[in-house]
Amino acid sequence: MVSGINLVWTDTRLEKKSLIDRVIILEVAKKIIKTNPWFGVGLGKFTTAAELVLKNSNPRYIEPVHNMYALVLGELGIVGVLIIILLVVRGFHRLGNWAYPIFTTILVIGLFDHYWWTIASARLAVALVIALAIKPKTLEP
Repeated sequence: MVSGINLVWTDTRLEKKSLIDRVIILEVAKKIIKTNPWFGVGLGKFTTAAELVLKNSNPRYIEPVHNMYALVLGELGIVGVLIIILLVVRGFHRLGNWAYPIFTTILVIGLFDHYWWTIASARLAVALVIALAIKPKTLEP
């Protein structure tokens, strides 16, 4: 709240519906992760698995979970997440100071939405940051 003005309205009908939908799909993600902890359901298969969990439920819930980390864990499992962490940690020391704010932004936004993982243009932006971060030392001036 700034100067008595509420900048986020969580009491409107659509906001309540959105929050409920996000909680429901997060619960679905928990079930998917519990039933497929090691290898996940497969890359890009979260919505297919969610459809099986929800069975005859409302199709509006059949969407990726709005948390990139839960989505990746559900799709790739613990093994896939460990591989990603290994690759990130291995390449992290090559990041220049310019990349830390970008990388941090990507990580924080990943808590609230999935588009770094599911949308092609966002994946391209992440790939560009990673490519610039791990460029060979011989190309540096």
